[in-house]
Amino acid sequence: MALRRSLRTLQQLSYVPPRGTHDTLHQACIKRRHVESVAISVVENYGAEEIITPTFDHQSIFDRALGATTDVVSKEMYVLESTSPPLVLRPEGTAAVARALLHDGVAKSPHLLPKKVWYSGSFYRRERPQKGRYRQFDQFGVELVGCGSWMDDVDAICMARDVLVKLGLSSEVELRLNTLGDDESRAEYKSRLHEWLVPSMHELSEESRVRVASGDVLRVLDSKREEDRAVMNREGRPGMKESMNVASSVRKYILVAYFVRYYYLHLINL
Repeated sequence: MALRRSLRTLQQLSYVPPRGTHDTLHQACIKRRHVESVAISVVENYGAEEIITPTFDHQSIFDRALGATTDVVSKEMYVLESTSPPLVLRPEGTAAVARALLHDGVAKSPHLLPKKVWYSGSFYRRERPQKGRYRQFDQFGVELVGCGSWMDDVDAICMARDVLVKLGLSSEVELRLNTLGDDESRAEYKSRLHEWLVPSMHELSEESRVRVASGDVLRVLDSKREEDRAVMNREGRPGMKESMNVASSVRKYILVAYFVRYYYLHLINL
């Protein structure tokens, strides 16, 4: 009798996964494991070590790392109620990795730096589910800590490229290099963009007006809102190129030259 009652109860339940999530079954699991194993083999050849952080973490570390006006912090985090201090399901990996390395003392120990770590796991965003965007998703990432050279950026890009090559996807991907320059160049660009946006503030979305007022003006570039795109697509918008100082410009051309050489040598070795 108890078994019959249990079966009747199960028949009344919905077997559809929660909105914004999906089940991963046998064949998909095999493919996922293959992709992850390829990524691990590549990044560990570059000297990266595995790190595992909790699925939930302090809300404060994401508020500080991502910025209070970002979509993730303002409306996309799953906050765990009745916890003190406030905890959230992790929306991304960088802040949690930084916290873990600071707690372990690595990030404050010059003799242990630079440090390369990789992580893989589930992350959570309370956003509107749509094609290619889930409320629970898997992510593989690499963090470089205590690296002060722009060549470390080259390292990270090369890792990603090597993963795509090993997966047989390199012909389907186009590499585009961009830069926001150094701190001086970035500050100059933010100032120019802010000055250009101020006369059009009344045409921006409320969210973008808050970002401009708080100094987070670069986030307006990411906005998908129609009213924001209409403003940002107007002629005369400041470009990064005009704000680049000599040092940043030189680094940009060296970076491009390095990748040209990298791809040339790779083609020779095929």
